[in-house]
Amino acid sequence: MATVGYYIKRNLPLLRRIDEDERLQEWCRRYANVYESTPDEYGIEKQLEDFFHGAYECGLVPSNYREIYDGIRIEGLFSRKPESRELARLSTDQLISVIAMQFRHDHFSEGVLFGHYVADGIMLPYLEELERRIA
Repeated sequence: MATVGYYIKRNLPLLRRIDEDERLQEWCRRYANVYESTPDEYGIEKQLEDFFHGAYECGLVPSNYREIYDGIRIEGLFSRKPESRELARLSTDQLISVIAMQFRHDHFSEGVLFGHYVADGIMLPYLEELERRIA
């Protein structure tokens, strides 16, 4: 998982920065509107594009993500911030499947990755937990 580890190390600072700055959160929500142009006033558009494509390139979105996610049996876990006990109960493969669900949801509902999962800090605890496990 060296490539996943590198991906997380490279991208967690960006997600934390967004999580701590309401202006960046709002920018992500505007950027998520794929039908409007959003000026890159904060210089993060390229980083977000790399974040998106890098997840697929490093294997963070495996093809069997849905099968693994369905085995978790916690309704809607991928669409909200987890409780610490929920994170602790997930296997590493299940944790990756939750993250993959968020990326794949963007495929079906374009813009939701940045406008919801990133802007609302939902993906952050999952990536932080994955970082703890593979460090």
